[in-house]
Amino acid sequence: MISFFPHLSKTLSTEVKKSLKKDYDDADKIALIISFLGFLITSFVTSYSYDTYFLGVTGGGVLLIISFIAYCFYKGSLISRLLFAIIFMIYPAIMLQQQLGMIEMHFGFFCMAAVLMIYKDITPMLMSAFTMLFHHIFLTYLQLNGASFFGETLMIYSVNCSWVITLIHIIMWAMALLMYMFISIKNSHQFIRMLEQSEELDSLNNTLEDKVLKRTQELLEQKNIFETLFNEGSDGYCLSKNSKFIACNSTVLKMLKYKYKEDFLNLRTHELSPKFQENGTDSQIESKKKLQDCIETGSAKFEWLHRKSTGEDFWVEILLTKIIINNEIIIHSSWRDIGEKKRLEHEIQIQHKNLEVTNMKLEASFKNLERTQKKLVEVEKIASLGTLVAGVAHEINTPVGIGITATSHLMELTSKILNKYKKDEISEEEFEEFLKDSASLSSLSNSNLHRTAEIINNFKQVTLDRTNEHKRVFNVCEYIDVILSSIKNKTKKKDINIIINCDRDLKIDSYPGLFGQIITNLIINSYIHGFNNKHTGTITLIISMNNDILNLKYKDNGLGISNKNLKKIFDPFFTTNRENGGSGLGLNIIYNIISQNLKGSINCTSEENNGVQFNILIPSVKYLKKLKLIL
Repeated sequence: MISFFPHLSKTLSTEVKKSLKKDYDDADKIALIISFLGFLITSFVTSYSYDTYFLGVTGGGVLLIISFIAYCFYKGSLISRLLFAIIFMIYPAIMLQQQLGMIEMHFGFFCMAAVLMIYKDITPMLMSAFTMLFHHIFLTYLQLNGASFFGETLMIYSVNCSWVITLIHIIMWAMALLMYMFISIKNSHQFIRMLEQSEELDSLNNTLEDKVLKRTQELLEQKNIFETLFNEGSDGYCLSKNSKFIACNSTVLKMLKYKYKEDFLNLRTHELSPKFQENGTDSQIESKKKLQDCIETGSAKFEWLHRKSTGEDFWVEILLTKIIINNEIIIHSSWRDIGEKKRLEHEIQIQHKNLEVTNMKLEASFKNLERTQKKLVEVEKIASLGTLVAGVAHEINTPVGIGITATSHLMELTSKILNKYKKDEISEEEFEEFLKDSASLSSLSNSNLHRTAEIINNFKQVTLDRTNEHKRVFNVCEYIDVILSSIKNKTKKKDINIIINCDRDLKIDSYPGLFGQIITNLIINSYIHGFNNKHTGTITLIISMNNDILNLKYKDNGLGISNKNLKKIFDPFFTTNRENGGSGLGLNIIYNIISQNLKGSINCTSEENNGVQFNILIPSVKYLKKLKLIL
């Protein structure tokens, strides 16, 4: 039924119904105009031939009045459509009577029926069919019986009036009406489909406008942020095109001690440097080479010796980035003053060289003592030689051990200070403390030597595991102890109690490097996020085996994770601590190691201010409890 009357479908939206109502209103307005034209035709055109003005004016006038009533009181409704359908069939009936049944006037019925297609509804066409059918049958009957009205003979055909002709007319009318109805139904479906598509397009357009507006606002905010970073950053920023500066911030002017930006912008890039760099290369040639590397690869990072307007040279770390603006290559330069860094680097190099010389002297002394001991062993062939050798060895090993301890500790301190230097975290106080510690290391005792060697061996094993990712059998608890020792310098700043609940004899055949990275990342993650503003807390690791599956539960009583962020914690680069250097890769690395390398699973449960718990399952690990390995 809806196929014939699509405008009655209950699935139509409110907007489509409103559009259909408006279309019906407009169609009624057109129908009223056509009715007025019909009144003029019946009153002054078709009435002329046989002086039938009275019939034209009165009949057409009544129809015109009914048309106004339909338009004014029932506009856009089914009633108005039905009334206009009846009116449009009566107009050609009047014209037919005025022309005394002229056969050509029957075309008026077809024309007026065609006009009804403006409604895109077959209901008025059905009404017109009923009206026309009633008219032809009734008028044929009256004409055949010689009926008249007000002295005028009622006629539907001028000659040869018969029921056969009426039947032929009805058949022809039915065929035309079916065609009109088919066109009207098709137009109705297309019109409704067009309205629905228009509604969808309007919705999409509004969504697109909202997105464009939102994106425009975001771009404006980003523009303001970038301008603020460029103009007010602590590092120097400048832009250059064709090796000539076109913009800079105030930090660059301060570094170079220029008062006016115009003085700086008139310079080329190589004109801010001494003729030669520290390594002897020509500054102009090297500058062009660095710019070319940036253009080819997109960026270039290096250290450079610049010259201030006062003639003083100073070191900066430069990051060049190629950007395209209006199809032109622009080089964005970031300058960071590393003068203090270079000074500390020079002092550390001197100290490192001194330590190397001291170490060489100690090694030479040790080798000399070894040679002396060998000579004593060769000379002394008697039984008492053992006691002598033991005594000599004891006396020799004491200063050697102290020297080795001092040297090892000095190298360790040097390594730490170099790491801090590379991270640009060293302070003047730390460097002075380092120099003081270097002078006092001669008091270290020999008892630390074995512990130091043990720690070094453990660290070597951990490093080897993580580098090679070889599968081997290892003791889980002992390996965790090594891991905790290796990250002690990062965990000692807070009073966090780490509890390990694990069988001390538990051994598995797996990848210790990957296992260690999982534990390390989880603990560091708790320190950075879970205990961000807390100095005390508890971390618990519960490790057990169940049917060749390692079950690891990791818990802390830190700040926890909100429901909003819980689903995103394993996403790469997701972090809530980016302002403090968080990369957002810690938990993502754990997830990839467990799911891809170890073919296991990990899930997390947490509530804000109620800690976090990670449940990890690692399959296919061989359970070797209390198994003695024969090497």
